[in-house]
Amino acid sequence: MRYDVRMVRKCRKCGKEIPNRVAIEGAVHNISHRRFCVECSPFRSHNTRYALIESQTGKRCRCGETNPDSFSAGRHRMCRKCVAIYGTKRGRDRRRQIRDLMGGKCKYCGYSKYQVALSLHHTDPKKKDPNARGMRSWGWERVLEEIKHCELVCSNCHIAIHAKVLCPVRSSG
Repeated sequence: MRYDVRMVRKCRKCGKEIPNRVAIEGAVHNISHRRFCVECSPFRSHNTRYALIESQTGKRCRCGETNPDSFSAGRHRMCRKCVAIYGTKRGRDRRRQIRDLMGGKCKYCGYSKYQVALSLHHTDPKKKDPNARGMRSWGWERVLEEIKHCELVCSNCHIAIHAKVLCPVRSSG
């Protein structure tokens, strides 16, 4: 005995039943594979990614942004503004962690009043990673490997080192 069991699909957004076939612009189309009905996701609109996110969460970004034009490709949960804020905060936190790990003061003059005036100086330019400016997106292990070849110096001492006025003692290794 054979049973004809048809699965009735429901729209993930509005909950209406989705028919197997529908006539659109004079042609009959099989839409049994769709996750959303034709009202929630019009035929050939290719907007199911945003419809799915909106149906699951009710909003797209934690700040409440719902305009699809405010989102970067590949970032479904955060709008461009929140991505920028997150990147800035991560960079600040990473710089603070590195400064704390390296003593929090200039190696040569002991300056520590303004932490933003402290920077990393690579003692051997040949060992410097060419992508060191993007350190805020690196994993912690990679950062630790890179700062092994660095020293924490203030802006004045850093300029003096590069102008060859201040000659740092290079460690062998």
